[in-house]
Amino acid sequence: MAARNVAARLAPLGIGIGSSGDERAGGAVRLVRAWWLVLGVSTLLLVLDPSLRVTFRHDALSFTIDTFTALVATMVAFVGLARYVFDRRPLDLAIAAAFSAVAVSSLWFGLILPFKGHPFHGSASAALYGWLFTRFVVVVLLLLGLVLRTPDRMPLRRAELWLAGVVLLVTAVDVGLWYGRGWLPRLLGRDAWAPLIFRRDPITIPILAGQTELGIVLESIVALLYCWLAVRLTAAVREGENAWLALSLITAAVAEVQFVFYPAPFHPAITTADFLWLVSYLLLLVYLGSQFVRASSEARRQQARTSALLALSQTPVVSRDPALVSEAASRAARVVALEARVAIE
Repeated sequence: MAARNVAARLAPLGIGIGSSGDERAGGAVRLVRAWWLVLGVSTLLLVLDPSLRVTFRHDALSFTIDTFTALVATMVAFVGLARYVFDRRPLDLAIAAAFSAVAVSSLWFGLILPFKGHPFHGSASAALYGWLFTRFVVVVLLLLGLVLRTPDRMPLRRAELWLAGVVLLVTAVDVGLWYGRGWLPRLLGRDAWAPLIFRRDPITIPILAGQTELGIVLESIVALLYCWLAVRLTAAVREGENAWLALSLITAAVAEVQFVFYPAPFHPAITTADFLWLVSYLLLLVYLGSQFVRASSEARRQQARTSALLALSQTPVVSRDPALVSEAASRAARVVALEARVAIE
């Protein structure tokens, strides 16, 4: 009854009350669930029919994917920090820190070390430990960002220091893993990478094998955490979270599951997991585009609202003509109405 009274009072001003926001959220949830279904069925087919798995060596393409990952992760980190400056949402700060960590690891293990001439078989254990550590940091940060949904008031300077601390931590761990690779417990056996190192032809080869029990356990833990994060993001979409971000991290979760079978990141081979990661970062590019469109739309709405209210405030001073005052008031009501829609549960 109260909602109807509010609707009746706002109707003369042109302020509509409806469930358009709920409808958009429902459509996003259906899209995310459909994506879950597509990836789930595809993964099941790959498990049941090993001949569908794609595995071949291509050094240039592997280097390109790592470069693309580092660039996209860097852009997402900057967008997350920019959104945190305006909205102060913990999830935006978590996105900035998480993808900064991904960019650092991709730059070190995927670009710098190969560019300096270090072959994969000389850094396999360090690269895998670095991958697992970075992905663990990503999952923890994003889960914390989802849990702390209410805006906090952390000063921007402290947030920047916190972000820099995460980047320095991941950098120090990655560099330390590389220089201490001789003392690391092995996560991969020789059978996991030898065929990809010594075979130059890009012919599809059998599934990677040879990971140790410790490697399987660590990879499975990270995969489960990613799946948990994807499930939490799926639920958050109904509350208004960006669907493209959820789609990207759902794809990343399935890629992590694939990495249990193809356990060597930053390797010169291209596998099904690498293609899934590529799709994940392509979806992140769409997420970046959606954030740009949203920011542009909000800026235009704010500009129109300010212009309309300014015209309304100045009209009685410029002219006492009732028609001009009524026109300015109607324009202001139409603009402000966009910001005053009330959703009925």
